[in-house]
Amino acid sequence: MRKIWISLLVGLFSLVTLAVAPSAQAVSGTAYHPTDPSTGHVRDHHWYKACDRHVDGHRVRLHYYTVFNPHFLLYSAWAPSGGCTQEVGTTLAANISQFRICVEAEGCGPWVR
Repeated sequence: MRKIWISLLVGLFSLVTLAVAPSAQAVSGTAYHPTDPSTGHVRDHHWYKACDRHVDGHRVRLHYYTVFNPHFLLYSAWAPSGGCTQEVGTTLAANISQFRICVEAEGCGPWVR
């Protein structure tokens, strides 16, 4: 009987924890840079692409956080000036929760959440 009560209390604690904890949602969409025509795209929460549409010698990459590790900033590979790079995230990069496009020497655009 004691094991049943312990199991019930653990289950109840788990439900309360899940209900109270803030839930991060995975996102899909496009990020735009405010001063450069570069874009970043996320689709299906783990496929991402960074495109530099301005041939000016500055590279472009995506900065992103994931649902599973919301405090560790991750980066895509650099897209060459005038080109794109695309990747499918591994388990560590699955479920992107927010992202932005960053241009070398120009800074980053706003976060897409």
